[in-house]
Amino acid sequence: MKKAGLQPVVLDVWENEPHIDSELLSLVTIGTPHTAGYSFDAKVNGTRMIYDAVCKFLGREPAWRPEKLVPPPAVPELIIRAGEKRDEEIIQNIIQKVYAIREDDRRLRKITALPEAERGAYFDALRRDYPVRREFSNTRIKLENGRDSVVKKLWALGFRVSA
Repeated sequence: MKKAGLQPVVLDVWENEPHIDSELLSLVTIGTPHTAGYSFDAKVNGTRMIYDAVCKFLGREPAWRPEKLVPPPAVPELIIRAGEKRDEEIIQNIIQKVYAIREDDRRLRKITALPEAERGAYFDALRRDYPVRREFSNTRIKLENGRDSVVKKLWALGFRVSA
């Protein structure tokens, strides 16, 4: 990666999971334990899809409404003063307030201190015991003095944005 100039690198999916390559982990800027799709919302939506399909198969009208069970987001709204900051700086600031990706990275890197025989179980435990994380769409961004370019990028990431 370094020879090819591929920096920074963020990896979430690893070959041979749950037995990931520690050397590869040491080369990435940020590593996470394959948690794409592990947001609380993704789990609820996946469960709802299965439930709806079973109801359809059984010829029953769906009655379960998970919306009442969903906790409020930890960060429902952010007011951001964009000023002269670069788009990437603004976006990084917002994401860090909503999702502690560096904490995911820190937990994953602990795997290298474990005996080889325990690493797979540790990786699986990171996924199984993953903390509640809401999707970006649950946070409204009020962007003051924001450029259209940053608004478009935030929308693409799933945030609700008003400028």
